[in-house]
Amino acid sequence: MKKADIVNVLNEEKVPLPDALPTKLILLGMVKKLNLKKEYVIDEMANEAGYEVLRLPPYHSNFNPIEMVWANIKDFCRKNNIR
Repeated sequence: MKKADIVNVLNEEKVPLPDALPTKLILLGMVKKLNLKKEYVIDEMANEAGYEVLRLPPYHSNFNPIEMVWANIKDFCRKNNIR
């Protein structure tokens, strides 16, 4: 994000800012403290259609079925590699 975008987010949330703007890193820390919930357009579209989007936790491949399919494909390729 650009510094101006971060300042806009803080202004929208009515966070008081000093006259001399702090560094981008400090501004990002201020945004992080707000604990803003991410809103996705696809979630709104799904809700309007009567569906709910479930998010997988990051770095938990055992909850993602495609990872198990890829594991089977890699295993098959390993076993059938005839170089």
